[in-house]
Amino acid sequence: MRGMFRSLLAGLAAGAALGMALTIMAESAADHASAGALSGMAQLLGRGFPMTYFLPVSVGTFTKGLGYSDLWFNALVLALFAAGFLIAAHTFLRKQET
Repeated sequence: MRGMFRSLLAGLAAGAALGMALTIMAESAADHASAGALSGMAQLLGRGFPMTYFLPVSVGTFTKGLGYSDLWFNALVLALFAAGFLIAAHTFLRKQET
């Protein structure tokens, strides 16, 4: 896998393209996973996308006026996704020569 990402720019572009494709494919699963309409493996896959947790935060903040006390769990999960992505980037992307 390291051979696929030869540079930071290629890694960022591939990560953005893959992330966007997965988000678009799972867009409808985000609401269903949080509502409990899915079961088993489908619910697990639906909860494995950051969009599942980002949508309630953005909608709740901007349209419903919810505060941090209402959205703390989603914010925590998004922070864990961010940490996981940073660790994966540090692990799989080669260091740039200075």
